[in-house]
Order: sequence, then C-alpha cells, then structure tokens
Amino acid sequence: MREPIVSGPIKWIFIISAAILILGFIASLGGEGEEPTTTTEAKRVRERATTTEAPTTTTEKKQWTPVVYLSGNSLPAERQTVRSIDFELTTGEIRLVYTIEGGDALANMYIVKSDTRELDWPDVYATRASDTSYATKSPGQYYLVVQAANAKWNVRVEELR
Repeated sequence: MREPIVSGPIKWIFIISAAILILGFIASLGGEGEEPTTTTEAKRVRERATTTEAPTTTTEKKQWTPVVYLSGNSLPAERQTVRSIDFELTTGEIRLVYTIEGGDALANMYIVKSDTRELDWPDVYATRASDTSYATKSPGQYYLVVQAANAKWNVRVEELR
C-alpha cells in the first residue's frame, strides 16, 4: 500500500494553512463591514468617488425613416428610366417599399453610389406587385434609378435609423 506524500504534523499544518486562506478569501467577499478609521481627507475622497453617478444612456428604438421617393408611369407599352436626386445613407440598413401596376409590368430598381454612373445588377427586379425588399449598403451618398416598362409604379427607400 502506498503511503501519503505528506503525513503527520506537516499534513495538519498544510490543512490549517489552507483553511485559513479559504476563510480569509470568503471574508474578503463578505461585503461592506464597518469602515476602518481613516483621515478626514481620505473619507472625503471616498465619498466623492462613491457619489459620482454613471452617465445615463438612452436606448432609442430604431425606426424606418423615408429617404427618397420616386414614381412614374410607363403605360401604355413604353420604357422609362428615372433617376432620383442624391441622398445619404448613414446606417446602410435599407428597404425599398414599392408598388408596380400594369398587365405586363416590369421594373428594375438600383441603389447606386453617387460617384458611379454604370448600373450593375438591380437591387430589386419585380413584376406586377406591392412588396418590400431589404438590402445593406455602406454608409455614403447614393441615388435611386428605376427602369420600368408597361407599368405605373412608385418606390420609397427607407433607412433604419
């Protein structure tokens, strides 16, 4: 049978030392007790430190804010391209709320950086519908382009602010 590494009186010294350390640790976690006697100046410094209030932060709920609105009518059997004025996106979280009416109606909607003139892939491609599409863009200056055919349409860009 194997003998313990520490035995006899040394074992008890280790056990008592460990118990004292554990009790001391628990006592330090025990909260506020009676304040030890200190100088008046030290008490004033402590009082000032404890009476400082943390700044209050208000967490306002974000809401969809209209940024730009376009509408047009390419009926009967016409094609139409309309460009908005430049607008600024601050958060980049956007949605396009649109309505497209007409028998064979088609519409492409682009959110384009202001310093860009070429149209890439449309952010929204839609046929006759009323719907909402969501997108994310980097903050910055943009404009809206709508290309429509055979449609009476309107588009509103909103940003979550």
